[in-house]
Amino acid sequence: MPGVFHHALINRHACLRVAQALLLCLCLTGAASAQARVEPFRFGEVDLEFLDQIKQLDKKFEDQGLVYREPELNAYVDRLGRSLLKPEDQLENVTWRFRVFRDPAVNAFALPNGSIYVFTGLLARMETEAQVAGVLAHEIIHVRNRHSYLSYRSYRKKMLTINLLSIAGAYSGMGGFGASLAAQFMLAISVVGYSRELEKEADLDGAQLMTASPYDPKAMIIAFESMQQKYEVDLDGEPFYGDHPKTKDRIAYLNEWLSKSAPRRETPSAGLSKEDYQKNVAGVTRHDIELAIDAGLYRTATTLGKRLIESQPELAANLTALADAYTALGPRSLEPTAEEKSGQGKREARKRRSKLTLQEEERTLAATAAGQERQKINFAEAEKLYRRATELEPNYALAWRGLGELFEKQKQSQPSVEAYRKYLELQPAAMDRLMIMRRIKTLEPQAAPNR
Repeated sequence: MPGVFHHALINRHACLRVAQALLLCLCLTGAASAQARVEPFRFGEVDLEFLDQIKQLDKKFEDQGLVYREPELNAYVDRLGRSLLKPEDQLENVTWRFRVFRDPAVNAFALPNGSIYVFTGLLARMETEAQVAGVLAHEIIHVRNRHSYLSYRSYRKKMLTINLLSIAGAYSGMGGFGASLAAQFMLAISVVGYSRELEKEADLDGAQLMTASPYDPKAMIIAFESMQQKYEVDLDGEPFYGDHPKTKDRIAYLNEWLSKSAPRRETPSAGLSKEDYQKNVAGVTRHDIELAIDAGLYRTATTLGKRLIESQPELAANLTALADAYTALGPRSLEPTAEEKSGQGKREARKRRSKLTLQEEERTLAATAAGQERQKINFAEAEKLYRRATELEPNYALAWRGLGELFEKQKQSQPSVEAYRKYLELQPAAMDRLMIMRRIKTLEPQAAPNR
């Protein structure tokens, strides 16, 4: 399922450019024909070398903090994934593990050693447990049918004649996962997906896997439909679909298969209700809002925050998460404007993105009359939410920290200092204590005349 690796040291758009170059190689390799694979898969020396590199890559995810460290949620996702497995899925050189990956993209990916990662962004976007099961079923098929090995064999042969070492070196210098051939390959696969044929196989076999599970296979279609919703202005489009099925095509052939070939379902889909699922993933959704803000996905963060409030409106943590999103939204409207979605608007946004940091871009937008008006509205909404959070839970430290930052952005030094001090009083061992103390020290001279 196409997506993008995310890390604090990696520029997401540079990552996409690397994958775009690697796509040329993937397209040239072609794909192993499903019809031609009549013999059982047998490991060769190349496959075992690939597997060893994949295990190292798997460990790097853990070492670099890309795995979401929340035992209960990881255990939940692992149970969900294992509920789809069959006895015949105990495969050679496969140890099944279902884990959560810290990335706001709506995505999941599978490593051929059986490690399947579902992104925080996907868990936050899905509405039911069954939809997540549909995504996991798709990824299980990629592992079961050895898609990575089959594609890598062709990829490796082509790489012997196509020199992409400069690209690999550039990616490695960006703080990526190293320049091994396996790492390059998995980067490309994570962004562009497999060939049209293998992705379709994973979709249809995954739907069939769902029919044998307690979950309704229609949830897979609903999951794909949810992925089509875009909260941000789409500056990249769908650049990697040369030989890869578009989401609308996948929905179409899945609907056709379900209407013609799927057995009739006599029982309702299993799994948590929509309401219970939303409560179950509230913690990871709040974390994903932080990741989305860090990635500049402010509209996504605000939309996810609103979903949290719909589920649990009187929870201080949810109110604070939405307030954080409104603060970050700043001079932007929640819905993209017609101007932003126009060709000219997108060209200008791409130009800004290539030249400005997120902070510089925000200052540029806030200098306009429209930006100032939007910022006033968004900051007012954020303050209302923070204050409601402190009313519900006076000792919820993060709400006070958020208030401090909000007042600081508005150059209201005295209330900012007071909110920051309250935060440190409640969280004396906070990891950002020294940074907050420095902020207080800077703000105090400006606050003094107002006392």
